[in-house]
Amino acid sequence: MSLIRLENVSLTRQGKTLLSNLNWTVEKGQTWAILGLNGAGKSTLLRLLTADFFPSEGQAEILGYSFGNGDITGLRKQIGIVSSFITERLPKHMTAEKIVLTGKYKSSILYKAYGDKELQEAKDMLISLGAGELIGRQYHGLSQGEKQICLIARSLMEDPDIIILDEATVGLDLFAREKLLRQIDRITSLPHAPLVLYV
Repeated sequence: MSLIRLENVSLTRQGKTLLSNLNWTVEKGQTWAILGLNGAGKSTLLRLLTADFFPSEGQAEILGYSFGNGDITGLRKQIGIVSSFITERLPKHMTAEKIVLTGKYKSSILYKAYGDKELQEAKDMLISLGAGELIGRQYHGLSQGEKQICLIARSLMEDPDIIILDEATVGLDLFAREKLLRQIDRITSLPHAPLVLYV
């Protein structure tokens, strides 16, 4: 089964064509990079993949969910997103592992009771990405690259089938970028490795 299948997909909003005649198939085990200039449609494509937008024409099927043909409300739970807009919503005073734990609840705050078991899961996720040294440190005191790896660990907490890294290395210097890319590469060796879409 293809994880993503777009056939002749076009997307029009307010009379403007944002995507035109897009054909794309993604299979399990692949890693993709989505490249383009500002305004090329990258964010629009991401919003289509996460069911924020629906195709105006063509057929779209993501993780077995067919757009316009049944309930797709479960789709978002299977997709992890790392993007700058998430950073702005997170409480800066929380420790790295608690930031990671918020991903389990798809929320920017810890609104549910949690125990040592759940917190250990978050710590284990950081360790699995080679970022165990962040445990116990406050989020606001982390470097940009360290914050990004927290967001990546956070996005993996619900064992997603797809993880979208939206400009994950923006604002990082050469060395921080290389370190983050090595940590991202570890995702593909996780026991239930998700499809990685790198924008």
